[in-house]
Amino acid sequence: MARTKAIVGPGKPPLPRGNKLKARRVRAPSVRTLTVPPPLPPLPHLPPHAFVDVDTGLIHVQPAHGGQPHHAPGIRRALAAALWPHYSHAIARQRARPGRSGSCVAEGLRVEAGIAAHMAALRDGTPAPPLRHRYERAFVDWATQAGLTFAGAQLPLYDPTTGIATRIDLLLYDAAAHAAGRAPYVLAELKTGLAEPDLAQGRMRSAAGDPALSAWACTPRNQAYAQLAWMRAVAREHHGFDVRGVLAILNDRTIKLKRGPVRELPPAIAALEGALMHAVALQTEAEARMRGAH
Repeated sequence: MARTKAIVGPGKPPLPRGNKLKARRVRAPSVRTLTVPPPLPPLPHLPPHAFVDVDTGLIHVQPAHGGQPHHAPGIRRALAAALWPHYSHAIARQRARPGRSGSCVAEGLRVEAGIAAHMAALRDGTPAPPLRHRYERAFVDWATQAGLTFAGAQLPLYDPTTGIATRIDLLLYDAAAHAAGRAPYVLAELKTGLAEPDLAQGRMRSAAGDPALSAWACTPRNQAYAQLAWMRAVAREHHGFDVRGVLAILNDRTIKLKRGPVRELPPAIAALEGALMHAVALQTEAEARMRGAH
């Protein structure tokens, strides 16, 4: 369970002795109770040739034949090969309405870092750095209203079955859900830009031949949902902690929406986690066979 700690703030200093002004009652120091998330479970057992880079959080793999270690394969590429191999980002940019900017990886990393630094300071009761970007303010406003506490950022996530790895953008702790016996953590996937998140290019193509997966519209939003569902399943099955997933699409339009830019992982997609894991595993096996054939 979560722990709480009291943060004592400064009260008004007492008047010095001999002061001829009428002494006023000294206000007692203010006390705030902060929620401290419980420790996270460790990573699943990594094979001898895999290790975590402590500076970046990325999982690296040491080749069996020697040489320089390389990053473990990422989930975005595996999902793209399994579900949307013919999706074209160039076409998506061409079809976007004029004046809409696309996603920017560098901007996304800056936004994530700003949110993490601010929310970590709020959790620890230390002076919080200012939120410099409107996307940061929109997300922190949502998290504050939802009563969520910062638990971690850029945390490595590893699937030992396929050897695929990624990183959690933001992990938040929900004390109320934990007390009620529900999933205590919120896995937040942040996407900046995505000017047209619901612009479809046909349907998904399931490598596993699953008609439920093939029924999805091939949109940037559903692609992000697929990644989120896979990450949620890996966190629960291989990392030992239960999470619910949320997707934050942060652009100049979504942050102005009354309901905000953050959406829960739809139950219909969450129910297909097993099919997603199977599709990714089949794609990984097929690529391994192709490499072996060469």
